[in-house]
Amino acid sequence: MCYGDSMKHRKRELKDDHFYHIVNRGVEKRKTFMDDEDYETFMALLEVGCERYGVRLIAVSLMPNHFHLLVWTTLGGSVSRCMQWVTGKYARLFNKRHGRSGHLWQGRFFSREVHEGRQLGTAWMYVEQNPVRSNLVDSPDKWKWSSAYLRGNKIKKDFLVEPPWWGSEVMKEWWTEGMLSSSKLTQLRLELQRPSFLDNSIHDSEHSPE
Repeated sequence: MCYGDSMKHRKRELKDDHFYHIVNRGVEKRKTFMDDEDYETFMALLEVGCERYGVRLIAVSLMPNHFHLLVWTTLGGSVSRCMQWVTGKYARLFNKRHGRSGHLWQGRFFSREVHEGRQLGTAWMYVEQNPVRSNLVDSPDKWKWSSAYLRGNKIKKDFLVEPPWWGSEVMKEWWTEGMLSSSKLTQLRLELQRPSFLDNSIHDSEHSPE
């Protein structure tokens, strides 16, 4: 079953103190970020929204026609409110700036729980490596609109946090700076039980949108 379809018609209930991979893309896969000003606007709204609703991020990556977030919930219910505020406000600003009307996003965001430890590390790498797979940059920390860039350039953001194992010896087992292999991507896809959605996500990220 397609991950997007499975989430579309039932109430989303995110648990407190859990990790989730969150994605949304433009309607009909159209661009949601046209230039640097759009990216800057979304990142600024994300920062305000996370502070306003008490949301913590492990990783973020804004792509030309979609975004990825790796969220560590405090109160699960606050994530939906945060996402609704950020994406709704951004859509209105985007439409006004670019002289368009109608929906910007394909719908409500998709979310899937990610387990602590190795799976979290793999999902983290997947999120931050999307710009490299899109041939936008040759290293995750060179993509300005990502957590990899923020950490790599020592730019402190209160909403950006690390899991308990960050900086420990076990970190080497769960997270590296090397690119994920296709087998690791396949493993993550199977573990999260959403093959259709991740297949589409990986395919899109391998070809930079026009």
